Amino acid sequence: MLIQEYAERIYTSSSLTDKLLKPARLEDDETPASAWKSFSLPARPKGLELTGDRERPRFLFPKLHELEDETRRGHALHFFANHELLALELMALMLLRFPDANPTFRKTLVNTMRDEQRHLELYLGRMSELGVSFGEIPVNSFFYDHIAHVDSLQDFVVRMSLTFEQANLDFSLFYAKAFKEIGDTVTQGIMEEVLHDEIAHVPHGVRWFNQWRTRGESMWEAYRKELAFPLTPARAKGMQFFRAPRQRAGALCCASCSASNQPGPP
Repeated sequence: MLIQEYAERIYTSSSLTDKLLKPARLEDDETPASAWKSFSLPARPKGLELTGDRERPRFLFPKLHELEDETRRGHALHFFANHELLALELMALMLLRFPDANPTFRKTLVNTMRDEQRHLELYLGRMSELGVSFGEIPVNSFFYDHIAHVDSLQDFVVRMSLTFEQANLDFSLFYAKAFKEIGDTVTQGIMEEVLHDEIAHVPHGVRWFNQWRTRGESMWEAYRKELAFPLTPARAKGMQFFRAPRQRAGALCCASCSASNQPGPP
């Protein structure tokens, strides 16, 4: 199957089965397809649509003490599952918008998409065990709103890899610890698996960012210059800053984030 066809299926199909499609072999055509110049929101199953309706009441992420309740724990995983689906759709969109990108970059992105699909399946399976179905609570489009219309792949890796995926180094470890504290070792294991993969994903963004950024600037200086308002370096971390996974991922560009305000889940 062609990478372009795979990406288009994920982005345009409203079937969750299609979004979790895993072809045995994926390759690029010798002649790159035409780049998508205009596009609408990704197609979604009923209940998971990204409406962009800012008037809709916001469903609040569960507080730590609420995770003892299985339904609220499932709601927390619902947020995480939507984040995985958003990441998957956005990566597919980048393949469609930049079909002539470096072939190695495109293959790396496809490999990351396969991990996002696996994470989504893990969350969906655990949600089902906790009695929560995907789509029963509202979803947000935060990641999409800040990434879909980037001007370049450099801008994409700044926002996705160095900001949102770097933040997930904190979130996944923080919640792995939280689930462990309430005795839910199954969900703890899922969060630890996600953390392990994010430690592998972030370096891909670091690699390409270092290749594309202006020579002579430190990684931190270049990151701050490239990150566009309203995103700030504070978005590159979670409620608690963990240095160890960043050291393993080579993402020390945001070590200075530890001194800034710490946001909660979007």
